[in-house]
Amino acid sequence: MPDKFTLKPNLSKIILKNVLIIVGSLILIIIFGVMFHLIVGFDVFLVIFDTFDYQVEVPSLIAYAIMGYVIIAVFLILGNILICGGTKFEFFYDKVNVHSSDFIIIKTNDISYNNVVKVTYAEGGWFNQLFKLGKITLELSGLQKGKLEMENIDNVQQMTEYIQTIIDRFKSVKQAEFTESYKIGNIMSEESYYEK
Repeated sequence: MPDKFTLKPNLSKIILKNVLIIVGSLILIIIFGVMFHLIVGFDVFLVIFDTFDYQVEVPSLIAYAIMGYVIIAVFLILGNILICGGTKFEFFYDKVNVHSSDFIIIKTNDISYNNVVKVTYAEGGWFNQLFKLGKITLELSGLQKGKLEMENIDNVQQMTEYIQTIIDRFKSVKQAEFTESYKIGNIMSEESYYEK
């Protein structure tokens, strides 16, 4: 087993998922816009501009709205890249090192396997099923955070089993060390009893 195992969200699938959401919502907005134009007409909005003697052309208004939507979408995708790009989970022999990002600031946090109670995973949502992504949750005790969630992870079932193996190995070694020290402690106390 390697000294360090690193787990990161799949950035390319996250970007693809976000692009599909943005394109799908843009198509829906265009469909509703065309239906609104056919049923009611955009002249309803032009009346407001006419009261101020301001001439607006409907095609340019629609083009500006779509361009604004695309600009906002690009900034959202870039923000998502910055946040997810700095996120990683490094599993060592005795702890998990969590690197999380808030745009520019990267926070690092260590969680000992002694604090891990349970490891679960979820593959919910049709986007996650489409892209074969999931979420791994480490339920924690003795810490302020009750759980650590690792989202947008590939091969979530296999990764969960691997993480559980690492944690089980650590806990079994700790148990063996405790048992051994307890036995040695009893032997030492018996020897001191007989020496009296």
